[in-house]
Amino acid sequence: TPPSIKPAGKGGDKKRKGGVSAEAGGSADVALIEVFYPKSDEARAFIKDAVADSALFLGVGEEQRESLVNAMQERQARKGEIVIKQGDEGSDYFVVRSGEYEVLLKKMGDVPVHTYHAGGKFGELALLYNKPRAATIKCKEGGTLYALDRATFRSILKAGTMSALDRQISMLKRVGLLDGLTKTQLEGVISILVEVKYEDGEQVTKQGDSSDSLYIVKEGLVHQSSSSDIGGAAQMLLSSLRGGREDELIPFQAGDWFGGSALTDSDAKWAGTVTAVGSVTLLRLKQMELHNLLGDLSALLRDNFQQNVLGSIEMFRALSPSELALLVDSLAERRFQQGDRIIQQGDRGDTFYIVKMG
Repeated sequence: TPPSIKPAGKGGDKKRKGGVSAEAGGSADVALIEVFYPKSDEARAFIKDAVADSALFLGVGEEQRESLVNAMQERQARKGEIVIKQGDEGSDYFVVRSGEYEVLLKKMGDVPVHTYHAGGKFGELALLYNKPRAATIKCKEGGTLYALDRATFRSILKAGTMSALDRQISMLKRVGLLDGLTKTQLEGVISILVEVKYEDGEQVTKQGDSSDSLYIVKEGLVHQSSSSDIGGAAQMLLSSLRGGREDELIPFQAGDWFGGSALTDSDAKWAGTVTAVGSVTLLRLKQMELHNLLGDLSALLRDNFQQNVLGSIEMFRALSPSELALLVDSLAERRFQQGDRIIQQGDRGDTFYIVKMG
């Protein structure tokens, strides 16, 4: 009988064989073992279909995908049971096989803000890093869940030459605005990417409409009728054009992106109309979801830059990231006009300066 909801690794027998990896015990070392829970072909197909559009599984090879499906443990949830609790630290990601699961937020009281049914999934961030749960998930109608813990997820990805997570991070770093984010922050961004599909001739954006999302081309081709707010190969192609008309169609291919201004400007509007050429798959990053995850992007990038600058200075190199973050918080911006005296030779000094501009 599958166990009821409990922390991963406690209860239930695991069939193991040499090969892939999962964390063992409380050791800092990682034991190379494969976690395997037997499943029917129908159950395996159900899990694969449920996670197909999850950003965490984008680019994962077939062998790794099979290992992840193998590692998902079936668990039974009872009516009224708290699957995860807001504020608690968690390490498990869940796929709903059956039952109903309400999403509750403390600020909303007992009023559910969403309900997960068969095929739903929750707890994605837990696979990336140890962060307090953002909401409580309560079982409304008893059913079955499949659970995957963070240690197993990470170790399976590391089994490849280059993990799917690393490939996605490399893809995001091609977007100029996101290049200044840390690896941990980029892992969070990956968790909120949404895959969207368009068919030939469908409009992705319309010139003049409000823009609230950044798009990255995953597969296929789109073209844009205007030249601003683009990146990647499309930008390189545009820069090579001489005397081109304003209505020149600019192609976007896999890895290109458009809509970056939406991430920092809440009043941004689409500078051009983007249309699908054939079947197209895009990754969408909404400004509001990014803000909920990381806060103000401009402020975060500024803090990251300042922390990197401080970390490059000899006297600060021994400081930990958290200590550098405290220093960044203490920085204050001061402006000077041409000819202003900043320090005077011979005076006692108590202030350290970093040139931001000028």
